[in-house]
Amino acid sequence: MWNDRPATGTPFLEGYEALLKTYGIDYEKVSHRHVDEDAINRFFAPTQPVVAHFDNPRSLDRDELAALVGSASYMPPPGHPRHAEMSAALSRLFDAHAIDGRVAVHYRTRMHYGPLT
Repeated sequence: MWNDRPATGTPFLEGYEALLKTYGIDYEKVSHRHVDEDAINRFFAPTQPVVAHFDNPRSLDRDELAALVGSASYMPPPGHPRHAEMSAALSRLFDAHAIDGRVAVHYRTRMHYGPLT
């Protein structure tokens, strides 16, 4: 199961993706967009998994967005030389796109399921 977040589609999502690419430590390596579909199919072999998708939007206030970014292992943690710079950039991104104190993060949950033998 993954929550896939599009990198484009709204100015906030595009800015958020740019922030992750700018400040993320190994973001490109750990991005779940690089999940190997062949490995998933091998896991379920000899059957084929079913793939289901569900919209999973989130509306986040400033603290929730900061907590989301802070929970990502690829983002600079407190004490890292780029943490303060990243936090300031995140704050500017939030201020530029918040409506009524919230930003919309659109996820599409992708679930692979099936019988295992």
